[in-house]
Amino acid sequence: KKPKRKKTSNKNKKLSTKQQLRAQQRAIQKIAKSKAQSYAELEAKTARMNTLKRTEDVLMTERNMQSKGRKRMVQGANLEEGTPAVYRWRRKRSR
Repeated sequence: KKPKRKKTSNKNKKLSTKQQLRAQQRAIQKIAKSKAQSYAELEAKTARMNTLKRTEDVLMTERNMQSKGRKRMVQGANLEEGTPAVYRWRRKRSR
């Protein structure tokens, strides 16, 4: 039987300058790609958060409209931005 040779890792080999530059460029590209993915994910999360916030505002307005008391509209709903109408309630006299 032949004796087993120890495997040499890639780190021990000396790289030429071209190979070193390529390795650095690949590392830079990998970092840039992961950075772009992180920013895209962050933007998607903020867009979802804004959508959920607007939906919550609409639901809260509907819920408040079902309550008792006189109401009057101060500002109409903006359909383009998705913001609900703004209402004011008549102050209730505290006794």
